[in-house]
Amino acid sequence: MKTIKEIYEYREMIFSLVRRDLQGRYKGSILGFFWTFLNPLLQLCVYTVVFSIILRNDIEQYYLFLFVALVPWIFFSTSVSGGASVIWSQQDMVKKIYFPRQVLPITFVTSQFVNMFL
Repeated sequence: MKTIKEIYEYREMIFSLVRRDLQGRYKGSILGFFWTFLNPLLQLCVYTVVFSIILRNDIEQYYLFLFVALVPWIFFSTSVSGGASVIWSQQDMVKKIYFPRQVLPITFVTSQFVNMFL
């Protein structure tokens, strides 16, 4: 209970870190925010070609099944892989100021969720 209360006290830090991550994610790239749509769309196209044309399954509109599963899977896989290493990648901030260490994975997963939602 103490940990939840402490994380709640640092909610403004979580919001500001999520905002910073979302603003800085595609800054300086050519396509910018369009990468959010392009990555799942390209994966959907590849999987549709592989499983509908090359491997031939009999499911009509297979791309809908893929899309429904692919978007949450991308969120889950990115959250687990990035959330596991976020404290290591932010070690300078961890060494300089005190805050609950759970804030960093919460921030990363929240920014991934907002990215998935958009």
